[in-house]
Amino acid sequence: MEVVEKITMPQKEKESIISQTVSNYGGKLMSYIRPKVKNTEDAEDILQEVWYQFSSLTNLSEIVNVGAGCTG
Repeated sequence: MEVVEKITMPQKEKESIISQTVSNYGGKLMSYIRPKVKNTEDAEDILQEVWYQFSSLTNLSEIVNVGAGCTG
């Protein structure tokens, strides 16, 4: 059994990654979500939950490619 060491990312670096990700992919994600729900408000709520879950990750360095599969 392999032991995996958790590396905690500095808070400033994590905030920078989150901010860049929101800027780079927010529009693409909204374009993906919006046609699947009844109205813009629901899409915004879903997108807000996505960002909340993303920001709650303890180690963003575990994410290999944030943009994988995101076209637009």
